[in-house]
Amino acid sequence: MTLGRFAILFALLSAAIAVVGCSSDEDRLIDTIQADELATIFEPDPDNGYHWDGVQDPFFEGWYFNIKDPEQAIAFLFIYGIINPADHNCDTSQAFVYVVNAVSGEQLFKSYPVSDFSASREYCDVVIAGNRATEVKIAGSIEEGGISARWSIDFDIEIEFPQIMGWLRHAVNLPIYWFVNAIKSWASGFILWNETRYDLDNAYGFNDHNWGVAFPPCWMWLRANHFPDSYLAFVAAGGDVPLSSERTIRAYLVAVHYGETLYTFRTPHLDHIRGSFTRTPWTLVAENAKNRLEVYGTAPERTLLHLLSPTLTYGMYPLTWESLQGTVHLSLYEKSTRFPWSWEALTEATAEWAGLDYGDLRELPVTPRE
Repeated sequence: MTLGRFAILFALLSAAIAVVGCSSDEDRLIDTIQADELATIFEPDPDNGYHWDGVQDPFFEGWYFNIKDPEQAIAFLFIYGIINPADHNCDTSQAFVYVVNAVSGEQLFKSYPVSDFSASREYCDVVIAGNRATEVKIAGSIEEGGISARWSIDFDIEIEFPQIMGWLRHAVNLPIYWFVNAIKSWASGFILWNETRYDLDNAYGFNDHNWGVAFPPCWMWLRANHFPDSYLAFVAAGGDVPLSSERTIRAYLVAVHYGETLYTFRTPHLDHIRGSFTRTPWTLVAENAKNRLEVYGTAPERTLLHLLSPTLTYGMYPLTWESLQGTVHLSLYEKSTRFPWSWEALTEATAEWAGLDYGDLRELPVTPRE
């Protein structure tokens, strides 16, 4: 083990030991983050760490996880986040843990003082008032508004794509940045939602991470990993990126993992991508010199939840429409070697229990709240 690996492991173990948890199997929470579970973190990965520079204001950062178990017909999402840490006296300054039961529609949002937040800058290790997230485990216990949740979930990452932004990751002054830790993972553990316990054994998991000043004026976000072909997974995001106060461009980042190959399409790389998205449906066509991708996503209106998102003037505000019960149909092609002007199909498949998001700042009230 190299010195760097040892230092990371030692820091994680020290933090785990410092938190006292319950001893029964059902009450396994933060204290169960052990060395063998963190052994996948061999080298520092600052892109998945904490990015606030101590000055930037406004600022937000959030680590997102979702878990879906089609056999139990359950889906949950978890967000560990912070907004506007520079001004502790600001009404919108807070750390938070956000848990959503995506099937029942119940939402549990717990706000904390910024002083209750800590995170590593070298890798994913976030602690908010004892609730903790790493790239291989999330655990916590919160209660608010008559709803309670407790969870301890381990992730075995199968398909990752941390380089989703390409060279754009190093661009300065972008309003938002994106890191995809796991397009697909296997989740095991438990979720105790009020009095109902759900035991997880190789449920479908997804994990990504955003940070920056604010969400774009409008955006879409798609992810699907429950295809009949276990080696197929898909993720995409797009939105309007401001160039000036009067001009925006629509940009996309798209990835498909099929077989042993990761196919990528990026607007900054001058790939041709166009999309159409409202609350439902979503369409996407992406093309580069070698491949073409066609995507069509839908979600029943009853499954679309109005979720809180960070905003410049309102703090956390219900702005995102998200479903974890959507359907994504995709077709992937490669350029024909016999007829260069045509495409040959590589795969065509449909995923259920897909994640579909849409948001638009025009839904914000005209006058800021007092």
